[in-house]
Amino acid sequence: MLLTALSFLIVLISAYIRLSGAGLGCAGWPDCYGQLLVGGPHPHVGAVRILHRVTASLSLLLAFYTAWHCIRPDPIQPVARYATSLLALMILLTFVGLWSADPHRAWAGFINILGGAGLVLLSWRSPPTPIRRPNRRGASLS
Repeated sequence: MLLTALSFLIVLISAYIRLSGAGLGCAGWPDCYGQLLVGGPHPHVGAVRILHRVTASLSLLLAFYTAWHCIRPDPIQPVARYATSLLALMILLTFVGLWSADPHRAWAGFINILGGAGLVLLSWRSPPTPIRRPNRRGASLS
């Protein structure tokens, strides 16, 4: 449940950053160095971007833990598949985020939109708490 809430918060913050233009800045940085940007900087640029990074980092760490817990020592299917897919999607979105500040790269925005929906869906399907595994004799571990 925490991972789903963090994923949903990431989607909301990302939408705010995208729609308000808080993450755009100067896309062609060397060309516009020393020039006045139209409209000036967005008033919430620093706080919103830091909140996005902290929330995304926390959810990435939680996704690592969830995937690790579902895979070791023997995979729990299909939960392990959801957890590893969530982790792979988060890593993909981390790299896409490097290019998403440029408004001319529509593919990055499109992948972010689809990825945000995938984050919420896959985090909903991942286990909220560690799953008890039966030991070799059939009794459950505490």
